Amino acid sequence: MISDSFRLKLTLFATAAFGLVLVGFTIFFNAVLHQIGIDRMDQEIRTFAESQLAFPRPSDHWSRLDNSMRFIYGDSGHALIAHVREVNGNTLYISSRWPKTLDIGWDHTWTREDVDDRPHPPPRDGPPGYDDVPEGPGDTFDRRPPHERGRRGPRGRPPHHMAPPVLRDIAFQTMETDAGKYRIAISGSQYVDMAVGISMGAFYADVKRFRVASLVAVPLALVLLALGGVLLARRALRPVQLITQTARTLSASGLDQRVPTTQTDREFADLVDVLNDMLDRLEKSYTQAVRFSADAAHELNTPLTVLQGELERGIMAASDDSEDQRRYNDLLEEVQHLKSITRKLLILSRADAGQLPLDLATLDFGSLIETAIEDVDVLAPGIAVDHACPANVQVRADQELIQHAVQNLVHNACKYNRPDGWITVTLVTENGMANMIIANASDQLRDLDAGKIFERFYRGNTARTRNGKVGGTGLGLSLTREIARAHGGNLEIRDADIDQISFCLSVPLADKAS
Repeated sequence: MISDSFRLKLTLFATAAFGLVLVGFTIFFNAVLHQIGIDRMDQEIRTFAESQLAFPRPSDHWSRLDNSMRFIYGDSGHALIAHVREVNGNTLYISSRWPKTLDIGWDHTWTREDVDDRPHPPPRDGPPGYDDVPEGPGDTFDRRPPHERGRRGPRGRPPHHMAPPVLRDIAFQTMETDAGKYRIAISGSQYVDMAVGISMGAFYADVKRFRVASLVAVPLALVLLALGGVLLARRALRPVQLITQTARTLSASGLDQRVPTTQTDREFADLVDVLNDMLDRLEKSYTQAVRFSADAAHELNTPLTVLQGELERGIMAASDDSEDQRRYNDLLEEVQHLKSITRKLLILSRADAGQLPLDLATLDFGSLIETAIEDVDVLAPGIAVDHACPANVQVRADQELIQHAVQNLVHNACKYNRPDGWITVTLVTENGMANMIIANASDQLRDLDAGKIFERFYRGNTARTRNGKVGGTGLGLSLTREIARAHGGNLEIRDADIDQISFCLSVPLADKAS
């Protein structure tokens, strides 16, 4: 599942974060480009309008406006359109490309009072009628004396007494026409009203190309970001993978393994150092515990053997059926119980250290099981036994240890059974393994925890005795599993219900083991 993979979550998080930044930047950049395009058009329109309204113009100037636009702007001037009228509403000029559906709402008309309120220029020092104020682009100075050109020159220059134009603030707006959208600027002076526009077709074509490029580039960038996120997550989690691989190899017999140190990431290097220090302490403590168990079991064996011998001599010396003989018998049973515990602890400590000696031989697994089943009549009379153990199922195993494992399973089936219960034993071969499946009825499983059933010294509340006759140490199942694993097999619970339980002991077949 997605929630189970930290690498995938890290990749998705990085991709989502970078993707949001990329999409946000694209939207912002698109808006900025849009505004830059609008500002560029507004500046172009403003420059043209102010150049035409900066000086008083004769009426015939506007008829030459197309030539002026081409002279100033070149071929790009064809994109500009203009509409000029006198303040009284008479049209002075309108571009041939002016859309028919483009209606300018002239919102101001200059009045006589507006003109009178405007400041007038100071008197000129030149000869009367000599106008040295240059016109806008497209016009030139007329240097002829007034007596040669009269009151108005051949180029129709305005009289020198006309006040300089006072421009109104330019108002910009985008208008929809039958020829497309136009960016329009409306301004004027006390002499004329003027509307200048520029087609937005090229602008929107550029915007469309950028959006199409964004629709292609953004998904591609997200894919590249996802791949980069995968590589980034893999690189970031590489020390974690090393820790995981080392942890998988750790076992009771392999605590000497250590996590390889890394010099690339300081945080992971500190974590690796902490884990290796913990493994050092764990190995030291475990080694001490295993050595103590082995030494204790070995050292206890001798005094227990001495006690057993003395008690046996005491039983033989005491009168038959006397109180002393019964006391000695009880003590002898406890000593034998202690010897069984020490022997099991010694085997477990050797198995934990990976030093369990195995005297391997080819054995008939079915015969071993049949021999163990014969003890049921003595351990639990009245329990029905059903077994199907084919002959000639050869395994490669230590006879003493594997026989001890089988007996532990049979004895547990008796201890956890009902007085009128049953036991079934089946021997099957599968995938190179000989599987002994033993099941028994029981009414004591409510007191057992299946997750702890293989823990050492664990016993359910009712598992201490069965009708006060059969006891246990809590080491049988743990010891049996260690013996099976030492042979390359295993012991596991096959089925656990309220009133029955079954185990499967697997041992490699002889031909498989060889």
